[in-house]
Amino acid sequence: MKAPPLHLLRTFRFGFIIGFGVLACGFLSTRIFADTAIFRNGDVLTGALQTIENGKDVVWKHPDAIDAITLEMKAITEIQLPTRRRNEITGGTPARFELRGGESFDANLISMDTNKVAVLSPHAGAFEFPVSSLLSLIPSPQRRAVLFEGPESAAGWTMGKVQNAGVGEAGEWKFHDGAFYATQSASVARDVNLPSRAAIHFDLQWKGYFHLAVALATDYLQPVNLANKETEPDFGGFYSLQINNFSANLLPVKKNEPLRFLGQVALPNFGQRNSAHVDIRVNREKKLVALLLDGVVIKQWIDTEAFSGTGGGIRFVHQGQGVVRLSGLKVTEWDGQFEELITNSLTLKQDAAKLRNGDRMTGLIDGVKDGKLALITKGTRIEVPLARVLQIEMARTNLASASLKDGEVRAYFEQGGHLRLSVEKLDTNGLTARSTALGLLHFQPSSFNRLRWAESEAGSTPQN
Repeated sequence: MKAPPLHLLRTFRFGFIIGFGVLACGFLSTRIFADTAIFRNGDVLTGALQTIENGKDVVWKHPDAIDAITLEMKAITEIQLPTRRRNEITGGTPARFELRGGESFDANLISMDTNKVAVLSPHAGAFEFPVSSLLSLIPSPQRRAVLFEGPESAAGWTMGKVQNAGVGEAGEWKFHDGAFYATQSASVARDVNLPSRAAIHFDLQWKGYFHLAVALATDYLQPVNLANKETEPDFGGFYSLQINNFSANLLPVKKNEPLRFLGQVALPNFGQRNSAHVDIRVNREKKLVALLLDGVVIKQWIDTEAFSGTGGGIRFVHQGQGVVRLSGLKVTEWDGQFEELITNSLTLKQDAAKLRNGDRMTGLIDGVKDGKLALITKGTRIEVPLARVLQIEMARTNLASASLKDGEVRAYFEQGGHLRLSVEKLDTNGLTARSTALGLLHFQPSSFNRLRWAESEAGSTPQN
């Protein structure tokens, strides 16, 4: 069944294309379909992705349609897939691989020489790719403990009413198919036992102007009106990270102390986007809060006074403008290290390695084998246990374009990272696609949680 033109689809009473606000309110068929297609005009279609053939047509199943619908790919900007548990693998050293085209993925490093890298991936099995495609390698010998992953339901979350006439009528976050939705001002919070160093990941989708306040390291699960915080019930200090379409800023909040602003950062092109992967890092010892968007460090704030957070909770407060979808939340321990390049120089002529004790070595990477990194420096070959290596960076030559080409899709892994792929076939058996950097690969059906065809071109008193 070929889909009718998009402008006609919007007129259907049963809504093959469902406005985001309608979706958020839960006016769906009783049959649950967890996949979501986002169109270039901001409309949303729920259902089940069936196949993608030849990188052109998307075949979709909707509960209100007798037959499958064929959608034109050029009308779609993104498809979101439900979070799934990834396959467990053994052997080699877990690592993050950064490629010269700005892509990255996690896999176990088996070996590496001057020509090729051999890896074992939980998504694509064992494969090799040219060393010339590699920009940096970040070994991760220890897995970070996962403190929370979800949401799987509204159980365990505290819903709060935002008491502020300036943000319109108060509502509640609504849970549906692994996500929270808010169309009115609303608060949802949970104690996740936030450790001294933590990473908080989630996927954020919005329609229209939005303003989201994320309370970090809070001991209070109800929203706080910042304009009248002194009259609120007793609460311990926390940090309020406020994000909207154009900027982000951080405020330490204490009940009986004046508000302090640690600085605002602009979010270029964010106003033209409708989704992002958000990553917040917290380091109590260093009094640091950092914001990363789609894997890029946007801002690191350092508090010059004592760390304000007094609890282990997080709270999401939608300020009542626009519509917001929150999903893929994952809270883990963090080692305090940022996955960044050792140097910002675009003309690094030698390979480099940064050790966990802070030392750096430069020279020629001669390979990795049996858990050891070999590097030739000043004519001497040195071997270092990979467990002591924080990051390996290859000489900066022949950097590839990070932009999508016609027909390519940016495929995002649930645990972080993404690849630029030319899709040959997607069905229930998985995804077969070609990567310029890695070659032809077949991925398991559960590999990705987001496919994006379009690039990221990504008045009231706030409550927190």
